[in-house]
Amino acid sequence: MRQYHWRTRMDKKILVYVAAILFTACTANQKLQIDNFSAVQNYKKHNYNKSIETWYTAAAATNNKATTSYYIKYNLALAYNAIGETLAAEKIYNELVQTEEAKIKLHSYFQLGVHYFKDKNYTAALQAFKNAIQTDSTFMSAKINYELCLQFLTQEKNKTKQTQQKQADSKNETTILDFIKEKEVQLWSEQSTEKTQKNAYDY
Repeated sequence: MRQYHWRTRMDKKILVYVAAILFTACTANQKLQIDNFSAVQNYKKHNYNKSIETWYTAAAATNNKATTSYYIKYNLALAYNAIGETLAAEKIYNELVQTEEAKIKLHSYFQLGVHYFKDKNYTAALQAFKNAIQTDSTFMSAKINYELCLQFLTQEKNKTKQTQQKQADSKNETTILDFIKEKEVQLWSEQSTEKTQKNAYDY
């Protein structure tokens, strides 16, 4: 029995020792992957602030040119979007479109397009979706949104033309009315003068 207990205690010590070695051997990249997984789980549960905290810390600890860093920053931008911090998200997306990581560049362009579209900045959205299509011509969502932006831009142009036409028509109507009023005043003035002169002669 004593020998069994001794082995059990030794087994526990060995397990702790092995765990310590594994923890020490865990590379920085592996830790980032673990942190990213944890943040993703919080994001799925709508615990956006927790995921932002984890991704922000992880992003600060990474090499800016590492592939893992790009994905962490992209996820951070998504979380910022989820809580309404759209400017912070936009800044990150604009940084990520400068990278050489095609997938990250593609989705960052797409997210920029969505951001501009929501702000009704259809020209900027159109360009962002166009950039996404140029990055990957098979990305159907970007193509659909590109066409949608074109429709909205066409509608805006038509509305602008209609507004300008109404303003021009209104201006023309105002000019005509002013001319008529001016003529009426002139005619009334002439009649009044003529009447005054006749009255004077009556005396």
